Amino acid sequence: MDIDAAMAASGVPLNFAWSVHGWPVSLWQLASLGELRLAHLHTRVLHSGSPSQTCRGQTLWAAPASPSHAYAAVGIAWDWVRLDCGVVCLADPMGLVSNIALVDDAGATLPPLATVVELHAVLNPLDWQSEVERALAQLPAGYSDMDE
Repeated sequence: MDIDAAMAASGVPLNFAWSVHGWPVSLWQLASLGELRLAHLHTRVLHSGSPSQTCRGQTLWAAPASPSHAYAAVGIAWDWVRLDCGVVCLADPMGLVSNIALVDDAGATLPPLATVVELHAVLNPLDWQSEVERALAQLPAGYSDMDE
């Protein structure tokens, strides 16, 4: 089953990146974080850029629930910006939103900021910038802003 079908079957709301706040918490052992396999779910362009505003948006990546590993679906979302030079980057590297709770070897849950730092090891290998560029390439001519 592909990621879209798996996530749709889970009943998890997928309408926008920050919906991940409403997903059930997914407990993960810190030591097994490298096993998490995220797939792109959605990228939203909030503003395509203009002389007065930077091109920006949100992206959502997820891994479906796994009965064999007893964890809920995992979602990670973040804001991105495209700089004037064309480089796409995280708008706020500490501003990740996720439903994951990492547990260390002693059984203690990591604080939220420590979790964000650990999640970057999962995000760094993702080719998420290509998904942003794909979303930007699909914008209709003259597009300026979905929300305004």
